[in-house]
Amino acid sequence: MNTDTPLNREPNDEREAPALVFSLIAIIVGIVTGLGAVLFYYLISFFHNLFFYGRLSLTLGGESLLEPSIWGPFVILVPVIGGLGVVWLTRTFAPEARGSGVPEVIDAVYFREGLIRPVVAAAKSLASALSIGSGASVGKEGPIIQIGASLASSIARLVHLSTWQRITLIAAGAGGGIAATFNTPLGGVMFAVELMLPELSVRTFMPVVLSTATASYIGRTTLGMTPAFVIPAPEAVSAGALDFYNIAAMSVLGVACGVTAWLFIRLLSFTEVTFERLTSNQYLRHATGMLFVGLMLFGFQYTYGHYHIAGANYATISEILHGNLLAFQLLVLLFGAKLLATTLSLGSGSSGGIFSPALFLGATLGAAFGIALSLIWPTANINPMNYAVVGMASVVGGVTGAALTAIVMVFEMTRAYTIIIPLIIAVAVAIGIRRALIDETIYSIKLTRRGKHFSSERHRNLFLMRRAEEFTEEGIATLPEATTVSNAFERLGREAEVQYLLLTDEYDEVSGILSFEGLLAAEHEHHEDWPLARLGHRRFVQVGARDLLSQVVQQLTQQGVDYALVYAGAAETGLAEEVVGVLDKDHLADSVMEQFRSFSTTP
Repeated sequence: MNTDTPLNREPNDEREAPALVFSLIAIIVGIVTGLGAVLFYYLISFFHNLFFYGRLSLTLGGESLLEPSIWGPFVILVPVIGGLGVVWLTRTFAPEARGSGVPEVIDAVYFREGLIRPVVAAAKSLASALSIGSGASVGKEGPIIQIGASLASSIARLVHLSTWQRITLIAAGAGGGIAATFNTPLGGVMFAVELMLPELSVRTFMPVVLSTATASYIGRTTLGMTPAFVIPAPEAVSAGALDFYNIAAMSVLGVACGVTAWLFIRLLSFTEVTFERLTSNQYLRHATGMLFVGLMLFGFQYTYGHYHIAGANYATISEILHGNLLAFQLLVLLFGAKLLATTLSLGSGSSGGIFSPALFLGATLGAAFGIALSLIWPTANINPMNYAVVGMASVVGGVTGAALTAIVMVFEMTRAYTIIIPLIIAVAVAIGIRRALIDETIYSIKLTRRGKHFSSERHRNLFLMRRAEEFTEEGIATLPEATTVSNAFERLGREAEVQYLLLTDEYDEVSGILSFEGLLAAEHEHHEDWPLARLGHRRFVQVGARDLLSQVVQQLTQQGVDYALVYAGAAETGLAEEVVGVLDKDHLADSVMEQFRSFSTTP
């Protein structure tokens, strides 16, 4: 099935909902997404209990260290069996449900007009719950983003919203899913703003806030109010975090996290390509990857008594933040094992996210870094738990490129406010180091391999905030539409500094536009006796000189025309004497290219 082209729909079947109606629809999206997040949580619980303990239960003990499976050493096969089910679901219903899901949502936003098939929500829910529940080393973030986005896109199509409103609802659904799943309403908003919204304005921001707040309320009332990680006495844990040596050391940790982010991105990309080349049989491919994960699960359970790398596994992170798991060698082993297990899981075809694994990598790396530093400098006030929290945010920021999302979400998940300053610095350092090593994020690299490039840089749209008068071609002349080509040359001459002719009717209103090049072409083709009305473009839009270029582009696109008449001020009277110039698509295209050149770092 080809999922790279927009879904079939009637081109004129869309309309822009009024602001109040759109806000109500955003709230509905929040309700649906919040309920979807709750259902997803219980699906994970169901599959986890079924696969590991052979029981039918919706109670999930995943926030505490897992009990040994009743299958003993045969637990090695649990991820394999679950993986085969994932392959069947994705092959049969939705190939785009493989992987984290975030690149697919970005693809829909930037390249498919916000169109996501309704079946994706159901397929992603089942496939990701099956992956996480059977022990694949993946997280909940990617799935709930794709689930929320799919639900939002379906609602938008149901009520025939315009393209920009549909895309905004997708961002709202993604942010709502994040907020409800992780109990991070601000983080959900930041995620939508940083990674999903092509346009940031009141009309796009408010629906995201409404949806995220609604979904967060549903998540909190059903799944609980407590943060994802409860740190005992966070003020005491964070003591000394603002000492200069701690801030400096956490900046160095940011460097290590940036390198980790680069390694994670590269290794995941490598395993995806390697498994694709290994065999075209998706069942064999995924079974091979999950067999290695199963062996690692059994190895950790046999050696250390716990399945540390299974699923999202917040339990191990909580143990680190509580100070119960601070053995340096074990932390280093967990870091390497989680990195390998996650890349094997996703690279071979699992359905799940990278956010939770990134948190895990950051916590183990940060805690190990803090322990090593305390051994080197035993008299300093160094708390490994502080470094674990900073590492969590830094790896997430480095991997995703979303600095504000990483900072805000980790704060909301831990409530460790006293270390926010070194955390911000470390996240910035991590992103800078990762970008120095590789420009792609873990989301964009997958799209790049497909030949799809997008930029989240805000400066790319700066030209849209400028006024129409700044780009207006002012070389215009006015002639009656009945004037012939030969008479036009008699009145204007052949070397006239005129770029456009405004053709007027008997009421002195503009009835058409003709470029001077078009006039020359008509003469060259021996049409001297043709009236200008026969040559002019009769379809154009009217804009004011002070209108934003974004408004002009929107009108040109909606009307499907090439020219805009620019009137003095906002007086779009239709009278030729009020026209101060013309805007055409070619000139706008040149302006866009100039905008890119002005921000280009290439000599």
